[in-house]
Amino acid sequence: PIFEFISLRVCFPIIVCAFFINRKQIIGQFSGWKLLISILSFIRVVCQMLCFYLTSSLSLTVMLFYLWPIIHYIVLIFTRTEKVSRLKVACLFVGLCGAFVATRDPLVSYDQNTIIAIFLAIISAILIGVNTFFIKRHLEKSSALEIVFTLNIIGTICLLPLLYSAFHYPVYEITLGAANGVLIGFGSFFLFFSSIKTIPSSLTALFSYLEIPSTLLLSILFLSIWPTSLELIGGVMIMVSSIIILNFDDKKVLLNP
Repeated sequence: PIFEFISLRVCFPIIVCAFFINRKQIIGQFSGWKLLISILSFIRVVCQMLCFYLTSSLSLTVMLFYLWPIIHYIVLIFTRTEKVSRLKVACLFVGLCGAFVATRDPLVSYDQNTIIAIFLAIISAILIGVNTFFIKRHLEKSSALEIVFTLNIIGTICLLPLLYSAFHYPVYEITLGAANGVLIGFGSFFLFFSSIKTIPSSLTALFSYLEIPSTLLLSILFLSIWPTSLELIGGVMIMVSSIIILNFDDKKVLLNP
């Protein structure tokens, strides 16, 4: 039922947004960069949901998601839209090493599902990093509501046929999927894109890192899954390097855009 669950995740944000945006804004979603952003967002949602479905280590998966600022910085370097600094290049290297450390614990047996989940988590981070670049460049003037609509419209079109079958599952599963769509798919993204218009985006991103310790705590309390020492070390390397890339400006420039 994983794809039925994903249909709830992408369709409910569209249902909520549909009450507040007009027909002209809806038609505008199927043009140019908005279409590409929506496609990449849909692929990212599928990858993330499959990660949670396959993995036995929720904390490791979430840590790997937060490689996205490092990927985003690599995109900025290649598109020559940000200066290349020694500090951030060093953090880039540390973050990638952290991902290697977190996924190379000799005490952990990596079965096929876990390996696939790790691969999908890294793909998700790449998609987030690339899509963040496109969103900043091409949706800068869009409202938070329009951005949320853009992120979910292609997924809704692709999975709308599965939405009907999703309602044949137990009420608990339907409620969980709908709550994920409304609270995460709509609520969290709407608040994020609304906040970056009023407070620095670096500060908003910094608050988002609370997801990592909260996920660790919840996985321990409710799933009795403890992260290994190497997962913790790798996670700290990823988190610290990503925070520095997002929040600090190094004056020692190696290359100007």
